[in-house]
Amino acid sequence: MRLHRLFSVRGNAERRNTNIQGSVALLDGDGGNYREIVRFNEIDVSYRKIGTFLVRNDGPIILNVQNNDDTVRYTLRLAQAGTERRDVEPTGARSPVRRSR
Repeated sequence: MRLHRLFSVRGNAERRNTNIQGSVALLDGDGGNYREIVRFNEIDVSYRKIGTFLVRNDGPIILNVQNNDDTVRYTLRLAQAGTERRDVEPTGARSPVRRSR
């Protein structure tokens, strides 16, 4: 079993404020077992959502991207959870280490 993350960004193609509606779902390689990963229903110019899902085998998967509003531009990125870059530390993520004497 493998845990994955889906990063989805949607934005109105005309760069105007609108109701961004839609979803991204996962299906098995044969098109069955529909599972919604993220759903959008936001009033904005663009919006980003992150969802996680578990893949139980090494077979193919299908991502179903659905749009229920005006024309949008979207970006999808898949990453196996836990494989994000570790060489970049977010600002303020750690406090200084204090050594006892």
